[in-house]
Amino acid sequence: MRKISAFLLLTFALGACASGAASAPTESTDPAAGTEPTVPTESAPSENSDPPPAEREAVLSEFENEVVARESAEGEYIPAEVGFVIQTGGGLQTGANGRARMDLNPEGTIVRVAPNSAFTLPEVTNDGGEPKTSVELFFGKIFILLNGGSLDVQTPSGVASVRGSLLSVSFNPATGRVQAACLEGHCALINQSGETVELEEGESGYVDESGGIVELDGIDRDEVLEWLEEAPELGEFLEELPDPESFPEIEDFEMFEFDPAEFFDETYAEDGFFSFDEEIPLEDGDFIEETDVPDEGDPTGGDGGGDPTGGDGGDE
Repeated sequence: MRKISAFLLLTFALGACASGAASAPTESTDPAAGTEPTVPTESAPSENSDPPPAEREAVLSEFENEVVARESAEGEYIPAEVGFVIQTGGGLQTGANGRARMDLNPEGTIVRVAPNSAFTLPEVTNDGGEPKTSVELFFGKIFILLNGGSLDVQTPSGVASVRGSLLSVSFNPATGRVQAACLEGHCALINQSGETVELEEGESGYVDESGGIVELDGIDRDEVLEWLEEAPELGEFLEELPDPESFPEIEDFEMFEFDPAEFFDETYAEDGFFSFDEEIPLEDGDFIEETDVPDEGDPTGGDGGGDPTGGDGGDE
């Protein structure tokens, strides 16, 4: 009996070992074996993560008369074209009758450029997901209709900034005066010493020839009229257009008037600008030489008589 009991005990022990071995997991790359292969997957962004900000760009969307632009700091000025993209370091210049609209995308900020103006774009980026733009204004006037983020206008006399929505800035290098009018939102004016004056809605000021900041009593009536004339999309940013008659006439407010040809030595080109005296731009952006312009009323350059061929206009 002891031999039989020992034999049975040994049999049960061997069976248990075989069962354990059979139930041990086996490695297999065959999906038919019942085990799916392990495939490394990229971790998907969580629902709460913010998407990367869209790349920003400055696009020329409108222009009239004398307007030239360059893509980068190394580029040459060329006649303006709708859709022209101004890269960081690029710029734009208008002549005595030139005007332009530049759109900052994707946020939809609009910059209106008045005649006799020139600027470059040192910075068109995102800061913490917010649009950030810097404009270096060499001379002239711009109207900013901000649609998010911030925009700084740098001049040799100081900086005007807007973090609300509507700001006009002019700089006259002949007098060194930079003037800012905050039509809506929150703006600021900073001189070269770092002194800052906050400009709220309906306020304006300027940096004078000595570098001091002068705050004005409101916005001049003529400035409001110019806003209405130069920025036709103003109604898209305001619930109600401003009434010029409700604004004061400010004696110390200076409307921008500047002729670059009288200020710069000889030509714009020597100072890094385009000389509109050398060429006359057509409305479609093409240029013709000034010497090719015929006398008024005579397409051939003749004496203005009634015969376009240059004859005496008599019978054949």
